[in-house]
Amino acid sequence: KETERYLKNVATRITLFGGVFLGLVAVMPFIVSSFVPIGNSVGGIGGTGLLIVVSVVLETLRQLDSLNVTRSYDSFLN
Repeated sequence: KETERYLKNVATRITLFGGVFLGLVAVMPFIVSSFVPIGNSVGGIGGTGLLIVVSVVLETLRQLDSLNVTRSYDSFLN
């Protein structure tokens, strides 16, 4: 019972904060563009596009890190 309650509490907190964060990221370009005059090329990236760009960059960095670790294993094994 206690474990179930704990896991439900943790899942609720993670979901709540994650949802609020994603909502802010999705709305932030519109808020920033209303205060700062940005050209169409930069202002055209909405919240969804921003999330896609960030996730692609993070995944690329993870793959590069993995490649570096693999190379260090090769030198270690030989």
